[in-house]
Amino acid sequence: GINQNVANHPLGSDLISVLIANISADAAAALARGINRNVAASATDNLLVGLLANTDGNAGIAIATGLNNNPTFVRVLIRNISPATAVAAAEAVNVSCERAQADPDYQFLRKLLANLNASVAQASAQGLDENRQLPGVVSGLINALNASVVAPVIAAGVNSNAAAQTMLQSVLGQLDPTAAQTIALALNANPQMTSWMLQALDPAGVADLLSDNTDFLAGLLSNLDGEVVARAINAEYALHPGSSLIERLLASPHMSGANLANTLDAVGLDFLTDLIANLDGEMVADAINGNPGAVNFLADLVAYLNPYFVEALVNNSDTNGALKNLYMNVTIYRASNPLLTLMPPDLQ
Repeated sequence: GINQNVANHPLGSDLISVLIANISADAAAALARGINRNVAASATDNLLVGLLANTDGNAGIAIATGLNNNPTFVRVLIRNISPATAVAAAEAVNVSCERAQADPDYQFLRKLLANLNASVAQASAQGLDENRQLPGVVSGLINALNASVVAPVIAAGVNSNAAAQTMLQSVLGQLDPTAAQTIALALNANPQMTSWMLQALDPAGVADLLSDNTDFLAGLLSNLDGEVVARAINAEYALHPGSSLIERLLASPHMSGANLANTLDAVGLDFLTDLIANLDGEMVADAINGNPGAVNFLADLVAYLNPYFVEALVNNSDTNGALKNLYMNVTIYRASNPLLTLMPPDLQ
């Protein structure tokens, strides 16, 4: 019925757009409580699963339009959902994305994300921060998502949103280190999601996000499993050699070595040790050699990194790990470029 109503009305004048745009905060809270009770009655046969599994892409656009006109609705809704509802929402998204693979008309999630504006993203993050059951909600949502089905859809929706950069900045700007910790722990429990997101997201805006959200990033990385992240980076590079995430990040003029160093100093040694121990050293060297801008980035990174961390990383690194491979490639590069010997030491 919702699908038909959206199809038969101009965008913004359909039932779902008008309804969402005019729902009060009190009504949104009551709706959240009702959904929580509905899910509690049946974890598999409930309103969320039935609704999202059968909502098409045009309805996703209509819902986004309504939310853009009433971001308070989504803030209050997310503030009041239970962990069980988060799990049900994830299951509903899984079913919806599986259906979209068979029938492109049902690309609900992709169309929704592609049409949301920054105010909705900001309100969503605020609602998440205000949820008293934040750890259960975040872990329930992320752990229950089917990464191979959902992550590419999320990435495609965000990548196709003209305001995606502003939207992501709004989200990260509202989430605090506590939320970052919760998200990191959930990603550790679902490493496939981390890997798929790295493979699917457009790296063009990632550098800015890393440079401009150091507090959130520090909270995230300090709780992430470095091995999980390293394996995800290695897998993404194997799929896209020459245009991988790490290569495009190093090539970005917005990537700040100094900012990243300060963030890594705040993260602590454990994450860095696990990350370096599991990164493909040849991949890192190729990424640096193939991007002239990486030289300045590395110079700033090394200049601002905690020297005690560097010492510990070298001492604890595997003899066949990233640091050894990186050193070998740098040595070969230096030996094969006699012009370096003609330069002043500081330029070398």
